[in-house]
Amino acid sequence: MTLSPTVLVFLGLGTAYALLFHLWRGRNIQQLILFWLVSILGFGVGSFLAGLLPLHGVLLGGVPIVEASLGAVLLLGVTARLIT
Repeated sequence: MTLSPTVLVFLGLGTAYALLFHLWRGRNIQQLILFWLVSILGFGVGSFLAGLLPLHGVLLGGVPIVEASLGAVLLLGVTARLIT
């Protein structure tokens, strides 16, 4: 079974952002799981919204990295604010 580049980018960068955010703000394993889910969701929302825009920055595997990363970071920040 092979995964498409889009799925690999989503899971790879979404997981990396969640891990880095958990190292910075997390306290337990439940928060790590929550941060991972929120990061993947934010990455998807950012990617979707970037698809509505006529121009794109950096594309990796068909994913607009800057916009998707911004979505992930914003949702992670909102989540951290809500759980503290």
